[in-house]
Amino acid sequence: MTDKYKYKVVDLNEGSCTVRPFSKFYLMYKIGNHVKAIKGSLGIMVFPTKKQASDFKDRIWGGKILKIKKVVSIGNPTYPAMVAQNAINISAFNKMTAKERRLDNRNCMTAPMYTVCYPEVIVVD
Repeated sequence: MTDKYKYKVVDLNEGSCTVRPFSKFYLMYKIGNHVKAIKGSLGIMVFPTKKQASDFKDRIWGGKILKIKKVVSIGNPTYPAMVAQNAINISAFNKMTAKERRLDNRNCMTAPMYTVCYPEVIVVD
């Protein structure tokens, strides 16, 4: 049986940790929020377990102080092979083909282990 909850890493303001607050991709993850992915994006990136989210937080962000939010996923999951390497390139990344993503190691990187994306989530904790 799989856990119905997933785990999202967010910044201290409870927004997307990988993008800047002025970006259209900066979504807020406050308790009770129903958050929908930006159209054309990979979806809302979450992790199946809190441990996996914590490992991602520690491995990718090191000393940066971040939070882990518990969410309920909505919709069909996708398992991306590649993700944008930095927030500035998300729009360009979303327009690339899979082949272009594999060849562009400056703007794209292999998705963190256990990454799963959903079209929507509801923040529960």
